[in-house]
Amino acid sequence: MAVAFALAAFFTWHALALVLDSYRYNEVSFGIIPIPLMFPQAVMTLGLFVLAIALLDDLVTSLTGKAPSYETVVRDDPIEGSE
Repeated sequence: MAVAFALAAFFTWHALALVLDSYRYNEVSFGIIPIPLMFPQAVMTLGLFVLAIALLDDLVTSLTGKAPSYETVVRDDPIEGSE
């Protein structure tokens, strides 16, 4: 879990650097409509940031001795696991 959080934080940091570079140099997409590249890159950075926060939440939860979100399945649920 710690390695996953570290990787997500690393990629978030560098994706933010990519967005700032695209903004600084006014990079646009190729094609008929030149769209500034910072907008889709910012959405990607936001998604990576949310992933890093979710991984940090599960890491802190598992370090405090509680079950992380991916292990909190109700065993008595008749629908769960019946695929």
